[in-house]
This record gives sequence, C-alpha cells and structure tokens, in this order.
Amino acid sequence: MSVKSAVDDIRTSLRDAASGLFDGGNARTGTPVAFAAAVAGVEGLVYVVGRFVPELLRSVGAGPVVVGLYGTVGIALALLFRSQGRPSVVDDSTRSLALVAAGLGFWSVVPLVGSQPPVPAWAFVFVGLGLVAFRYALPAMFGDAVGITTTGRRGDDSNVGRTAGTFAAVLATTAVMTAAAIRPSVQILSLLAAVVGVAAVALTASDGFDAADSSDGTQDTHDALNAQNEQASPPIPLSLVPLQTATGRRRAVLVGDLLRRFALALVVVFVVVTVVSFHAPSVAAFGSTLPPNAVFGILLCLELAGEVVGRRLAPRVTRTVGRRRLAVLSVALTALFPVLLVTAPAKLPVLAMLFFGFGFRRVGTDARRSLVDAAVGARSETAPDEYRAARDLVVVPAPVVGGMLFWYSPVLAFSLATAVGGLALREYVRLLFGGAPTWMEAGE
Repeated sequence: MSVKSAVDDIRTSLRDAASGLFDGGNARTGTPVAFAAAVAGVEGLVYVVGRFVPELLRSVGAGPVVVGLYGTVGIALALLFRSQGRPSVVDDSTRSLALVAAGLGFWSVVPLVGSQPPVPAWAFVFVGLGLVAFRYALPAMFGDAVGITTTGRRGDDSNVGRTAGTFAAVLATTAVMTAAAIRPSVQILSLLAAVVGVAAVALTASDGFDAADSSDGTQDTHDALNAQNEQASPPIPLSLVPLQTATGRRRAVLVGDLLRRFALALVVVFVVVTVVSFHAPSVAAFGSTLPPNAVFGILLCLELAGEVVGRRLAPRVTRTVGRRRLAVLSVALTALFPVLLVTAPAKLPVLAMLFFGFGFRRVGTDARRSLVDAAVGARSETAPDEYRAARDLVVVPAPVVGGMLFWYSPVLAFSLATAVGGLALREYVRLLFGGAPTWMEAGE
C-alpha cells in the first residue's frame, strides 16, 4: 500500500465522517431526518458524558473502588439487557427513550447534591446509569449505544455515520469543558442530552413518525422496516460453557480475546481520571489556557479520528497482510496503551499520539471478530453471541479489581492491564506460526 493511497483513504474517511452526520443512517432505514438526528445526538452525548463520569465521581468524593464499581455495574447491565435479546423495529421505543432521558437527568443533578447529604452524591450516578442502560432495549434500527466505557461494544458494530455524530458531541464537550469545571460541564452536557432524548421521545410519540407504521407509505421505508425486523435477536443464555468447549488453536483465539477484553476493562474507566487528575495537562491556545477537562475532550476527538482512519484502512490492510497479522496489531495497540498512558509525560503531542493510536486499534476489529467467530464455529446461529456473553460474564468484576489496584497505585493498575494484554497478544502471536487450519482459512 503506497503512501499516496493511504493519504487518499484517510482524506476520504474524514470526508465520509462529516457527510455521515447528515445522511449516514437515513438512506438505510427511511427514518425522518429529525428523529435520526435526535437519536444520534443522544448516542453521541451519552458516549461523551459516560467517558467523563468517572472523573465526576472522583470530584464528588468517590474513591477508586467506587469508580471501578461504576464500570462493573455498566458491563453487568449491558450484559443483562443483551441476554434478553434485541427487540425488532416494530416494538415501541418511547418508554426506553424516556428512561434514558431520565437517567441523564439524574446525572445532571449530581453537582447540585450537597457535600453531606443523606445519600452520597455518587449514588445518583448509579441510579442514572441504571436508567441510561435502557438504551440497550431500543430497537435494532437505532443501533447500539456508543458507550465503550461501560460496554466495550461500540467498536463491534459502529459505523461512520454514528462516529461522525459522536465527533460533533465531543467537539461540543470540549467547548463546554473549556468554559467550566468538571461538575458544571457534566451537568450542562447531561441536561443537553436529556433534552435531546425528550425530543426523540416526542418524535416517536407524534403522528409524524411511528416506528411500527410507516407514515410516508413508501416502499423503501417498508423494505427498510422489514429488514430491521430481521435484525431482532433472540435471548442469549448466560453460561461459561462456550469458554470451556473450545480446544487447540480455537481455544487460543478465544482465550486471547477474553484476556484482551479483561485488560481493557481493568482500567478503561480510569483513563479520564489519569489524564485529568494524574497528568493534568493544560494547553495555551488563543490567548487562554485550556484546562485538563478540555484537553481530554481534544484527546477524545483524536481517538475517534484514529478509529475512523483505522476502519477506513482496514479492508486494504487486511488484503495486504491478512487477518491474523492485523488482529495481532490491534491487540498490540490495546495492550501497550495502558502502560504508555500512565508513564507518558504530560505533554499534548505525546498524549495525542497515544490516543490516536488507541483509536487506530479499530483497524483490526473486523479481522479479530472474524477470527473469533470462526473459532466459535457455526454450531448455532447465536453461537458467537453466546461466546461474547460468556466472555463478558468473566469480565464483569474487572473494573472493581482495577479500582482496588488503582487505589494502591495507578502505575500498578495500568501496568497490570498491559501485562494481561501481553498475555492476550501472546495467544494471537501463536496464530502466526504454522499453517492456518481449515476453519481459519476463509478470508486469508
């Protein structure tokens, strides 16, 4: 792959991301522009606010273990909702959207709670998290929520249009964080997300759009609704059996994927805390100084840029180097990020490269997922989802464990995450030696 081709692909990916803000999902689903924009706004803002919530918890007096518990509860709720199956597009979404908006409302009142209330301020964060988790009950047409902080699912099936919506939310966040401290910033963003959620509820409840009954009567819309109905997923049993039945190189793929996910879950909720409170970088720009909160917003933009570029380059790189090597690169970027972050100097150029590289790991997401799906086998239509449910069941306690380690030493927590990621990388590197078995050959 030539340098010119790579530059052209990067330019095209960024242009597609910008255009995806306006028409990324409507051509496929036939949903009204206003409704699609409202849902994309909720998803983007939930993602951004979710990335800042751990720092909000710290600012209201919660310790590292409570911050870790936030991540654990988030993973558990996501797993619980996914195990119940995904509703079809014809199911009513008004209630779920309303509950998501209510959860964001709870997050917005956290800064208003007194220093010594009967109930600690961080308890409101957990109530809000429980309500915001109802986004997983939204129909398949709305796509998965984008919060990697609590679920890690964003990279599994995100698209350019949704990433572009998140870009807009991150830019708005950076602007707000520039003008205010963490508490009022999260309050403003949560209220904004809640208002957008209420607007989405109003649109679903209006005569102008009914997910169950296409009002415009066009064949394209009916075809889109029928296609989305087929995306409804059945319930997934929560069991560790899928992790116990694999053998040989299949087991190496699944163990590597589990360790990769566990390593990320150990410290992902502490990334914002590490940047804002541990490194505390500040940047002089336009005659003023950007606080650490705003700098983290900039770093999120760079992470998303790395993701867009990585996903855009993924097909070409896969054809060039093959799935196994690309999966190794993705896992290596994931494994190295924690220790590099906690030991890096508090300088924007260094942190910028780290976050761009962390986002660029998505270049190997599809390759890694296809290897996992091949390793799981085709014993049933839901076999890959059953494996991922079993994997996440093991990963649930990881953030709390990370919180305990972070309480003792942030460097220890992030270094251990890299060590676990290194074990995952070892399993994937083993796939590079010897010929590819029959089940792994497709797509090489």
